[in-house]
Amino acid sequence: MPLLLNLFLMLIQSCTYLHARPDFGLFRFVKGVAGSVILELSFIVKQTGFYDLCVERCQLFNQSIPPLLVDDDVEDLLTTVVQVIELYTGKYPDRTIRLRQNTHLQTTIFRVILDIYRNRLDPMFLIEEQKAPFPAIHWKPHNPSILLRRRPDSVLKAHPIQFTLNTHSRLFGNPVHVRLCEGMQHV
Repeated sequence: MPLLLNLFLMLIQSCTYLHARPDFGLFRFVKGVAGSVILELSFIVKQTGFYDLCVERCQLFNQSIPPLLVDDDVEDLLTTVVQVIELYTGKYPDRTIRLRQNTHLQTTIFRVILDIYRNRLDPMFLIEEQKAPFPAIHWKPHNPSILLRRRPDSVLKAHPIQFTLNTHSRLFGNPVHVRLCEGMQHV
């Protein structure tokens, strides 16, 4: 019976479809009804050794029309962000990812990810709050940045660069499909 259950679960697992630059500095995917929302995740070096994860949302429709996201899209959005972090740190295991909560969208996404997926993240990542080196006007004590570093025992061999990458998320157990796009620009 467990074999049959595993086969069934494999059939219903959703696949994550991403577009990315070959250096994994920018990922793009669509969510929402009829792909109405484009989401971009980029890793930007702001300080030596720290790569900020930036989340941007672009709507395909007029700004006066609210984004057409349903409950399943929100869960997919959260798991996709975590899988992008998994892919990026798989390619660059020595880099520290900083989840800066400097926009409402990023604050919401990062807090929910840490609340919901902390148990999945703990075996693969060292997770800590970044303490502000000095008081700054924009820094709020209730809104700290979170640092993610790959644990040394969770580093795998990097994927070879190719036009498409078909892999499997260790954190969520689903297939992930990434299309690498040379010259991909922000929307």
